[in-house]
Amino acid sequence: MHDHIHKYWMMSKPDHHSADKKGRVLAHRYLFEQYNKCSLLPWSNVHHIDGNGKNNNPNNLLGMTTYQHKSFEGKLHRPKMDMSKRVCTSCNSNKTSVWHWIDDKLNCHTCYIRWWRYLKQ
Repeated sequence: MHDHIHKYWMMSKPDHHSADKKGRVLAHRYLFEQYNKCSLLPWSNVHHIDGNGKNNNPNNLLGMTTYQHKSFEGKLHRPKMDMSKRVCTSCNSNKTSVWHWIDDKLNCHTCYIRWWRYLKQ
């Protein structure tokens, strides 16, 4: 992985179906495709579970649609909430700085990781 743009690594793969004009492809998309033996469609996203865009370990990558990804990142339209008193709906913890929406319920990062590992089984 040679180059990086913003928070993601880029790889030189000029023949790849999603390569840019310089022949580069986002490393996490390429590695996800190789590991899962698939071809990502333009409206698909690869989510970094731990939030680190440079951690491209296959166990840290989760494929999903753009809509699902926006939901995971909490970017879909939601009613304004007072987040100062937020509590995880699964474990009642308020001791995290990273929050995730799962099925329209607010969850701490620990519960989100548990939920994601359950899905991978």
